[in-house]
Amino acid sequence: MDELIESLRASSPGRLWTRVAPQLESWNLDLPSLILRGADAVSGVLMGKRCRRWPPTAIRFVVNFFLTTFRLFFFFREANE
Repeated sequence: MDELIESLRASSPGRLWTRVAPQLESWNLDLPSLILRGADAVSGVLMGKRCRRWPPTAIRFVVNFFLTTFRLFFFFREANE
């Protein structure tokens, strides 16, 4: 386990974190809270776009389904003639 921690600290992100962490502590930032709020904002924007887009798509699906069913009914009914 100690080898894993040392290899992580020796990596590029680990070295960057050792330089940045003291600055973040001096600024009294709550990093997990900031990350969670950012992720929440991004997911809200993405879901907002999807929620506005799905009603027309659902309506189009229902209309196309009934048109296809109607056409197939007459296609199969008149196929024997």
